Formats: sequence, C-alpha cells, structure tokens
Amino acid sequence: MKKSIWGKGDKITLSVLRKLKPRGAWLDLAAGDGRYAPTLLKTVNSLVVADKDKKIFKL
Repeated sequence: MKKSIWGKGDKITLSVLRKLKPRGAWLDLAAGDGRYAPTLLKTVNSLVVADKDKKIFKL
C-alpha cells in the first residue's frame, strides 16, 4: 500500500481501533487514500473503502 499523504492517521483514532479490534464487514467512507485501512485489515473480515476524490485514492 502506498504511503498516505496525510501521514499515519490520528493517534487517538488508531489507538481506539487497536483496542476495540473491530470485526465483521466495514465500510470506510471518505477514506481518502486509505490511511486507516492497514489497521482495520488486521482484524476485520472485509473492508470497503470509498472516497469521492478519484485522484487521491489509488491501489
């Protein structure tokens, strides 16, 4: 995965995601370039990321 132009993400948000260890199917709306996707993919069963800016989101 490409490095995020916004950095690694908000420290508090990342801490909460790590503590909660979310499960199931997730939809990350307004995902930007997917900076939270790596953390979510460690515990969720499936993840869909979406953003209206097609230029910023590249796989």
